[in-house]
Amino acid sequence: MDMKKLILMALLTTLLLACSNSKTPKQEARDAEPYRVISSLVNPANHSLLVMIQVDPPLNEARVKKAVELVIENNKGQFQNIEVKSFATPDANTPPFATSDFDGQSVSHRFNPQAAPQKIPSH
Repeated sequence: MDMKKLILMALLTTLLLACSNSKTPKQEARDAEPYRVISSLVNPANHSLLVMIQVDPPLNEARVKKAVELVIENNKGQFQNIEVKSFATPDANTPPFATSDFDGQSVSHRFNPQAAPQKIPSH
């Protein structure tokens, strides 16, 4: 009986060690922000900030509003006026999908749906 218990204990220990040392792939952490800053420009004369961002796909009004709110939240303590231009691509030379303004009190959004990426019908 003692030999059976010893073999059983060795088997259980081996199983526990094998399971605890598994090399499962770890999930990569995504960026906490749903956007990337393309550029920013500070105007110290009137305490304003212009930020151009690329919003993570899929591009829609709700995602843009969320990204803009985060930009404003991160900067409203330092600036009285914040303008955020949202783009589908990192090319800020194209028309923005949205332009959002924060005047110290509220945010207004102007959307340009023609600037959204166009889906090409496959059939």
